[in-house]
Amino acid sequence: MGMALVAVVMVAPMIMIMVLVVMAVIVAVMVVMIMVMTVIVPMVMMVAFFAVIVVVRLARHLDLAARASANRAHQSTSSSLIRNSSPPVTCS
Repeated sequence: MGMALVAVVMVAPMIMIMVLVVMAVIVAVMVVMIMVMTVIVPMVMMVAFFAVIVVVRLARHLDLAARASANRAHQSTSSSLIRNSSPPVTCS
């Protein structure tokens, strides 16, 4: 009986320490999850939002630039065709 009591007295503090370690790990994981949910996820969403805005603006800019150069090319060829194919003007 005395030996069993000694074993319980020696094992009990180790079990308590293990329970405290497990609880500390659980609390640490909860703190990290709270940080992830409140800081990192919104930050990632904000960066993604601004990346989409930059891509859309860049695409619009490139599209407008392509349209402008196409219009310049069309205007120069069409006006030169009009000049070359119009009849000579004579004054009477």
